[in-house]
Amino acid sequence: MTAAPRALSPRWEALRGEQEAAVAAAIIAVVAEDPSGLSVAEVAQRAGISRQTFYKQFTSLEAAVAVTQQRVVTDLGRRIAEDLASGPPPTDGLERLLRIFEASFEIFAADPATLRFTSFYDFSFRVHRMSAADREEHPLAPPADGEGGMHDLLRAGQLDGSIDPSLPVETTWRALSTSMLGVIQRLQIQDDWTDGRDRAARETYAAMIAVWKRTLASS
Repeated sequence: MTAAPRALSPRWEALRGEQEAAVAAAIIAVVAEDPSGLSVAEVAQRAGISRQTFYKQFTSLEAAVAVTQQRVVTDLGRRIAEDLASGPPPTDGLERLLRIFEASFEIFAADPATLRFTSFYDFSFRVHRMSAADREEHPLAPPADGEGGMHDLLRAGQLDGSIDPSLPVETTWRALSTSMLGVIQRLQIQDDWTDGRDRAARETYAAMIAVWKRTLASS
């Protein structure tokens, strides 16, 4: 019988956590600058660890990228929850859903490197370097502050009467998330349009929110 692996001491667990955070920060920085430069050697150098240490933490570069995305998803959910908690509570499901998107815009406007990483992960890495099962296991969008997926928020709005109950949840959510995330990405990545921090970007995103508010609202 194979012996169970020995639990790590709190000191070593903390060290592993620090190394994982350093690798995640390095991956985000490399991808934000030039995704073609993403390699174990480059990530290890920026994280201040050796290649041997990298492979003690991760089985592959792909595994490290997936873990980095998990960290981004968790952090984004936490930051959205903090944003919602800092203001008046949403009055209904529709307001809560739209405020989550507004909070996402503010977070990515302040942290474009993370947005560039998320875009790379979604449009390049997930498509070309992950299986369908892996894509299901490592989603792009975070849950809504611990209360379940965004689908549940849409359904909650339909139940409280703020969102049109006749709208099909899956199709509506796909259209909503694709359009909202797409606008964020284009506003903040394409320098020939806008960088996501200026007045034009905010007005464009506010217009998207207004359109979806009218589309989703119960008549």
